[in-house]
Amino acid sequence: MSADLEQHFILRVPNLDLANKLRGWLRDQANIDGQMSLVFEASHANEGILTADGAQHRVVLQNLPTVVESYKTLDDANLVKVADIGQVLLVVDPSVQNIPYPCPQQECPDGVTPPMRKARSRHFQPPINIPEPLMKDAVNDVLEKLAGRSRTMAAS
Repeated sequence: MSADLEQHFILRVPNLDLANKLRGWLRDQANIDGQMSLVFEASHANEGILTADGAQHRVVLQNLPTVVESYKTLDDANLVKVADIGQVLLVVDPSVQNIPYPCPQQECPDGVTPPMRKARSRHFQPPINIPEPLMKDAVNDVLEKLAGRSRTMAAS
């Protein structure tokens, strides 16, 4: 028996008119058959077109820098984790200037909240490149100190 897992993502809509329309449809639990569709392009699996009330909007699927958990409740008291969210569906609006154009790595640069801005580059920095002879000297010094002697004592 296979259970269907819920697929969750964050829908980021910078166009206020479109955002209010989508929010109203969700709030009213309206039947949106034929009013809205989302089609991804075959050549670019992470780009597509969102059509809402006949107007087309370009969308880009981006990865989040970290995983966000999604919860739901049935009784307004107990929360149940239902999914891990790892992607953002960004509706690109050319009229909004403060949203950066999607980067070529297809990773959302700012995450979900301001503290997560550039989190991956801050936390996963490239390793320090130390020359091999210097590293060998440091390892030998540590081993000598662990053995109870140092270079100055060995030289005298």
